[in-house]
Amino acid sequence: MTERVIVLGGGAGGTMVANRLDRELGGLAEVVVLDRTPTHRYQPAFYLHPFGHADIDAHTRDVREYLRADVRFCEATVTGIDPDERTVATEGGYIEYDRLVVALGHETVAGPWAGEPHVYPFYRPEGARALGETLDALVERANGADAEPPVAADGGVATTGTEPTLPTPTTTRPLRVVVTEPEGSVSCGGAPAKAALLAEDYLADHGVPCDVTLAGPDDHVFGTGKKARYDAELADVFAARGVRYEGGFVVDEVADRRIESEDGRTLAYDLYLPVSPQRCPTVLTDESPLTAASEEGYVAVDRETMRHRTHDRVYALGDCTDAPTSKTAAAARKQAAALADNLTADAAGRAYESHYDGFAACPLLTQEGKAILAGYDYDGAMFPAVESRVGWLADVEAIPRLYWQVWLRGYLLGV
Repeated sequence: MTERVIVLGGGAGGTMVANRLDRELGGLAEVVVLDRTPTHRYQPAFYLHPFGHADIDAHTRDVREYLRADVRFCEATVTGIDPDERTVATEGGYIEYDRLVVALGHETVAGPWAGEPHVYPFYRPEGARALGETLDALVERANGADAEPPVAADGGVATTGTEPTLPTPTTTRPLRVVVTEPEGSVSCGGAPAKAALLAEDYLADHGVPCDVTLAGPDDHVFGTGKKARYDAELADVFAARGVRYEGGFVVDEVADRRIESEDGRTLAYDLYLPVSPQRCPTVLTDESPLTAASEEGYVAVDRETMRHRTHDRVYALGDCTDAPTSKTAAAARKQAAALADNLTADAAGRAYESHYDGFAACPLLTQEGKAILAGYDYDGAMFPAVESRVGWLADVEAIPRLYWQVWLRGYLLGV
């Protein structure tokens, strides 16, 4: 009898694993991808777009074009999961499954900046687009061109002509740019540092005096342990470029172009680029038992096999899991390979198991043409901490091509 494998989520992890499963399972199972929308976005484009290094629209596509012919796409919103009954609840009814793969990613949470002027939550496409338009207008005005007023983003919704005018930057009154990172896990933990450095690089390259600050809850820019060598190199880059890092800063309130931390410190800004707080989707935490065994409030998986720790025939990968590694597409890629191999072995009654080694990678873009290629697994750092053009070309040129044409289609996931 043919089994039904339901993959929840048509993002990076869900699409990769669905294609690999369809190829490996052959006639053993029907693979169905369930998502509320077929729109698929390459998320690194969000932080590249405002500085002219990528186009969000060019990296927004219909996921159905990347699914294998035998993979069925079902447009529906998940409202609950019952692993005992092996059903997924949607707004349109219940769907039964034989095996379930959860790849619902992260859920962004509203920050305390709604209604404030010139706030650009760049993890959202509308915030990234508005920031790009504002920077373009700002550069034109700073260089004497008759430009349209800069676009202001009100909590991520672009508005024009209704917000206070940005000051004209001078050497004595530079443009104050603040990037903040929230507590807890975020998708692509290196993106806040990349946004701060790319903002400084873009503005300096276009002759706009600026003062850039990155503020976050930790004492380190990027992290400790297996990230330590990359953190040290990144800290040196920050110091050399005059970009400040404000550690132990947890955003509490935003008002009157000032950001206040929980301990009472304040940062004044002209442009504010917050990373929105993120969490495991509420449908998993509130409408399923899949996060109950996790202290972090994420889907509880075996960190090597990607099987659920307490529920049979349930697997998960990507940002919604509690696998102890960074939440990146690079991690999801290798998790997809291990998960597909193990689910196929389970369905075929074989004992073979593949193992995810904790690999994650993050090209830390420092300026146009340079990046530190950070990579690590459960055992520690894998790459040297070197600022080079190779890392830049990998992130801006090679990886997007591999993503769309190879990895998303389910190939070369485990290498």
